[in-house]
Amino acid sequence: MNIVTPCCKLGSTGTEGCARAARVGFAGRVIRLALDDGRRISFSADRFPRLKAATARQLRNVQIEVEGEALRWEELDEDILVQDLVEGRFPKLRGRSAQGPGKPGTGRQPIFLEVKPLVAERLRSKAKATGRTMSEVADEALASV
Repeated sequence: MNIVTPCCKLGSTGTEGCARAARVGFAGRVIRLALDDGRRISFSADRFPRLKAATARQLRNVQIEVEGEALRWEELDEDILVQDLVEGRFPKLRGRSAQGPGKPGTGRQPIFLEVKPLVAERLRSKAKATGRTMSEVADEALASV
């Protein structure tokens, strides 16, 4: 079993700067995350050995855990930190690099990351005004899209 250590517990004094998933969706073998700060990221399941071998049913059987900081596939015994995805940290696949071309020397490859600060600020404001979490407000916003 993989052990997940939440990124916010690693030397961070608060939860600022720690990516948290609010919602997960799929487009074929592409996993799409809506983060609680308004950002959206997508990545191929094939970048992770256990997910690459998974069936479509197994792939969709994912839970958002650790207050949105991790994705958990119980049946596959796979845990992925959301912060690692945001920062472009992917495992190396056997026989080749999972990073592909990326930035030379960094071991990272950019992933689709849509940052909309105005949307994030609106979510924060609405959450504060209504006494709800940003995750709840983001879920409501995504449900209406």
